[in-house]
Order: sequence, then structure tokens, then C-alpha cells
Amino acid sequence: MKECRIDGCERPSHAKGMCSLHYYRWVRNGDPTKLQMPKLEKFYQEVVIGFKGNECLIWPFGRSKNGRAAASKNDKSYSVCRRICEETHGPAPSPIHQAAHTCGKGHEGCVNPNHLEWKTPKENCEDRKRHGTEYHGDRHHKTKVTDDEVREIRSINSDMTYKEIGKLYGIRKDQVKAIRNRKSRKYI
Repeated sequence: MKECRIDGCERPSHAKGMCSLHYYRWVRNGDPTKLQMPKLEKFYQEVVIGFKGNECLIWPFGRSKNGRAAASKNDKSYSVCRRICEETHGPAPSPIHQAAHTCGKGHEGCVNPNHLEWKTPKENCEDRKRHGTEYHGDRHHKTKVTDDEVREIRSINSDMTYKEIGKLYGIRKDQVKAIRNRKSRKYI
């Protein structure tokens, strides 16, 4: 059986004198030695990095649990926005700096380089308050009781113990105490 005609390849010939690997690379790319750039990386290089518009550019690929653009390389997940911020604004000023969205649409998958800048966690939190996208109450992914249930807990007459109320809502007694004493969910 003939070997692949590509130098250094010892696989058996499949079609046009090439092994199946090199043949299908030739069909996809026009070059049997060139790997095809994955769609995600192609979109990143050709669309995201050169984007000049002012509107949000939504990431059409993977997202994190909170909706932010995410990708993986070598089985390791990373933040696409952080990568963009590094490429457009240089490395983060400190390890605590975050890639923050001036548009307030990071949770919707915005990857517009013009909407990203480095901010401290405190500055980023202030931005979320200003944009109305702060993660608290019903919006927080770890919440166990809704804002309406917090109102109910506060209105329950005081002859029930915190432990009894906690069992009723599936939370600990210290959480009930914090809700009742307005140390938790102060905005309600």
C-alpha cells in the first residue's frame, strides 16, 4: 500500500496520494498541511479584535453560568473578555483587576473591545449598581429565597422560632435572623 505523499507522513494513502487526515485538510482548507482555524478562534480574530462599532457585539459561542463569554483551550476554561482586555489594553494593572463592561451587558455576552476596560472589583461593583445589573436577591445564582419570601419571613409573627421559619423556607436559622434583623437583603 502506498504512503501519504506529504513529507514525514507515513500513513497509508487514502485519496489523491494523501492519507485521510491530509486529504480532508486539503478539502476544507485547500492546503493539506494547514490546520483549520476553529470557528471560535476565527470569529475572535476576524470579528472581535477588529470590531470598531459602538453597539454590543454578542459572543455566539460558550457562556459561563452567569452569561459571560467563555471559551476553553487545552481543556481549561477562560474568560473571553479578560483575553480581549489584555489584547486591547495590555496586561491587568494588578492581579485583582477585572475586565469590566462600560455597557453593562457583560452578563448578556458582550465582547465589544470598546466596551471593556480594567477596573478593580470595587469599581466594577459600583458600575453594576449604576447599570442595574448587580447580583443580589433573586438575581444571585446562589439565592435560596426570593425577595417575596424575604417579605413573608419578615411578616411572620414572632411566636415561631428562627429554626422553624428556616425549615419552612429551606434556610438556616442564622439566615432567618439576618433577614429579620435587616442585615441581609437591606434593599427590601
